[in-house]
Amino acid sequence: MKEAITIAESSRLIELEKIVTTGLQSWIDVGEALIEIRDSRLYRIEAKTFEEYCQIKFKMSRRHANNLIAAAPVVKTLGSTLPISQRAAGELVKVEPDKRQEVFAKATEDAGGHTPTARQIKQVIDIGAREEKASFPIDTIKHTPESLKSLEEAKKDSENLSNLKWTWNRSGKKDREAFTSWIKTQ
Repeated sequence: MKEAITIAESSRLIELEKIVTTGLQSWIDVGEALIEIRDSRLYRIEAKTFEEYCQIKFKMSRRHANNLIAAAPVVKTLGSTLPISQRAAGELVKVEPDKRQEVFAKATEDAGGHTPTARQIKQVIDIGAREEKASFPIDTIKHTPESLKSLEEAKKDSENLSNLKWTWNRSGKKDREAFTSWIKTQ
């Protein structure tokens, strides 16, 4: 059942709907407007759920609305004057909040000081993840020279496998087929 809302809420809902409908300023404004509509439950005059409201009012899927809602606040935390795409902000959503500025700064550096693309941000994230996976707590355990050598070899193998997996995931079908054929001949 639909609920009544106050005149003030109705006025605010109209303002927010204009932002979402026209997207006058940017996708960030749309995301922030959706956050307020959802959190204040302003949608309840037109629909039972926020998801239903987005579908009825804007023909917007729940997934798209949630992506906008998740990405919009990320941009605010960057403190950057560079414009950023929704896809790029979506990549930063996957990063721990305290590391987002660092990742964005590295991606901006890699982009020659220009706004980094989603792909450039993802590459910085992937490289960071590979480096974290490859690190071993060797210094925290007492080792014999033999076990230390085994750990170093295991670390190198882990790095090699991580690099191989990273390359495999980014290669095309022809490259994968060629590599598979080459492995079979070895």
